[in-house]
Amino acid sequence: HSLRGRIFAENYLPSKNVFSAEELTEIYEAIEFHDEYQDYSKVPSKIAWLINVIDKLDISKNRLEDNYLERFDYSAYADIERLDFYKTENGIKIVIRKIAEPKIISAAYLFTRNLFAKGMNALRHFAKAYNFVAEVYLEDEKLDLESIDTSVIFDK
Repeated sequence: HSLRGRIFAENYLPSKNVFSAEELTEIYEAIEFHDEYQDYSKVPSKIAWLINVIDKLDISKNRLEDNYLERFDYSAYADIERLDFYKTENGIKIVIRKIAEPKIISAAYLFTRNLFAKGMNALRHFAKAYNFVAEVYLEDEKLDLESIDTSVIFDK
């Protein structure tokens, strides 16, 4: 859907006369590369990479439909209420907030999930490339981004 999204944007956005040619190029790249996760060297700009990371971190229950959760066995995501983002002195802190009575969510379980591994892997690579510290917490439990198992990532 990334390439189709770019094509749609290329056909739609110029007629609105809102963005400069340079801004349009950044928008097109961000759309096209928002789903890249296998080779981050392909992501052409900091903006495109940031959109890529944000897309992967959007794992709350509000984004994923029930049939999607069931079909791909992402039941833990139904237990996520939201992600809170905080600017720190040298980076970013992300806190994953659970719903009031989560059924199965745990750090160990999250580390086995495709979308979570994609998101955390994207965040880890982005932080290294742009030299900032990314801290992720499941409520008060700090998660070790270096222990994310990328073998659980599968393509669409």
